[in-house]
Amino acid sequence: DELIAKFAAANIRLVYFGMESVNKKNRDRLQKIKEEYDPPALFERMRAKGVHSVGSYIFGFENEDESDMLETVDASLRDSPSMVKYNILTPYPGTKFYDGYAAKGRLRPGVPLWHYDNSHQTMEHRVDCRKFFRSAYRRFYFRPSLLARIEWSSFFSRRKGVFLMTFVHHLLMRELLG
Repeated sequence: DELIAKFAAANIRLVYFGMESVNKKNRDRLQKIKEEYDPPALFERMRAKGVHSVGSYIFGFENEDESDMLETVDASLRDSPSMVKYNILTPYPGTKFYDGYAAKGRLRPGVPLWHYDNSHQTMEHRVDCRKFFRSAYRRFYFRPSLLARIEWSSFFSRRKGVFLMTFVHHLLMRELLG
């Protein structure tokens, strides 16, 4: 709470959280999420002080199946950060992680370098992570509880109406173009 107050006093309005995976094996391996961590309460206290959150979640660990990925999406909905960033696990060229997957023959052949961006599937996996990735965004951003939190009257003020229309246009174009 003391840090949140400092963020607010410093006019910091957005904090990025690497939530990663809710799968226990992955959490333990990444040493990121502590059991006593209470994201929904934290994010709500932050919003009350005018500080918003981006929760970043990863899909596509080799030990995950679709039910694990659904659990991660469900956790992001329960956590309720102001925004989410979903990522497809991406081993970057030049890293030990990449070399390990290459040695196992798990990298997709012919993937262009610009697809190593956390939104394209660069490794072989039993789940179509790209399709899952898109549906996760739809579930988070088009849910009634999130839409109810938006202060619509301020969105349609002189300046903000343009931002809302730009946001809606961006989402529609992403859906239409895939």
